[in-house]
Amino acid sequence: MSDVPLVIIDNIYFLEQGKSVLSKMRDDAYTCTQVPFELGGIGRHFRHVLDHYALFWKGFDGGVINYDDRERDIEIEHKRRHAVLLFETIKHDLSNWAQTQPNLDRTLRVWHNGTWCQSSVGRELQHLINHTVHHYAFVALILGVLDEDVEDGFGVAPSTLAAQMAP
Repeated sequence: MSDVPLVIIDNIYFLEQGKSVLSKMRDDAYTCTQVPFELGGIGRHFRHVLDHYALFWKGFDGGVINYDDRERDIEIEHKRRHAVLLFETIKHDLSNWAQTQPNLDRTLRVWHNGTWCQSSVGRELQHLINHTVHHYAFVALILGVLDEDVEDGFGVAPSTLAAQMAP
């Protein structure tokens, strides 16, 4: 993957990280909604992340992405193994697409707050990273409340991790 742009490598990394956390999680933790802060359950956060990746792919060919047009598939929220498979599928598709040397500067139209905005493939891939890490942070918080193990760095922005490692 040496010629693959970093923004794609980072997306693949965070998809793998999510899959790893899901693979180690208990089913009852995944579906638990009895947590404080009214954050919704872990399954809902992972489903929401998967929705955004699905919408990126759905709108990619036509150049139009609407992240509000989510299916909100309840099965993903309740079946952890189903979510694991979807993370693997999206990661696989992204890895294969990366080998085609995609044009990250290609213009896209993205629906945002009631209006269409101009964006690019690279910018939307960066959005997916930020959005994913944001929801992983909620998941990490919920896992902590449930006394579940949380992988180091899970739910932490790449820039924060880099700053923490700097001398």
